[in-house]
Formats: sequence, structure tokens, C-alpha cells
Amino acid sequence: MLNHETLQDTAIVPLEPARRLAVRSPEAAQMLGISRSTLYQLMGDGEVESIKLGRTRLILVASLESLIERKRRWLEQLDGSGQTNVRGW
Repeated sequence: MLNHETLQDTAIVPLEPARRLAVRSPEAAQMLGISRSTLYQLMGDGEVESIKLGRTRLILVASLESLIERKRRWLEQLDGSGQTNVRGW
């Protein structure tokens, strides 16, 4: 049986919201700050992975994160800081 003293000593740990594994194209483009047509180009080039569930095309969030990491490393190789004025991907 729980009493006031037991509850007082119990630590409350907030739960993290469930992480989404995949998003639709408009949201994926918004997450990256690019247009949907640029996203579709990246998908066509094999830079971003997607899956089709029924009639819905979903972009894997892990693929978006991987794209950003690859591009960050590429930029670091260009100037050593990861920050440059190089346009495009």
C-alpha cells in the first residue's frame, strides 16, 4: 500500500516522447530547410532513403540525419571548420 512517505521518496522521471522513425515529404523538406523538389532530387540521387507504405511515401529520419552528417564532414574537409559559403549539396 502506498502512503504519503513512500510517494515522497519516489523519483519521478519524465518519459521522452516517442521518436518518429519516418516523416512525409513536406515535413522532411521542412526539417532540412529545403524545397520538396530538392528533397525529391536527393531521393533520386540515393542521398535520402524512403519507403512506401500503401500510397504514402515516408522519408526515414535516420536517413535525413545521415545526410546532414555526411554533408557536415564533406564541408569540414573543404575548409576544416564545417562552415563555408559553398552553395548546393
